[in-house]
Amino acid sequence: MTILSSLLETMDYNAAGWNHIYNRNMDLLNGELLKLKGLLDTDLDTIADGQAFVWNTSTSKWEPYTG
Repeated sequence: MTILSSLLETMDYNAAGWNHIYNRNMDLLNGELLKLKGLLDTDLDTIADGQAFVWNTSTSKWEPYTG
């Protein structure tokens, strides 16, 4: 059975093929967690209401911007 929103598969304990399902689930989770890594280059302490983050190519960081 597949969990639709995440594409992760479920299985019964000791089911045949469990290692394939486990490895596929770990690959899916790893891919999603790597997307979150990109959020680590932001400074949330400096953002104020009404601002948005823009990418600064000289510092390689997301920075607050008021447009």
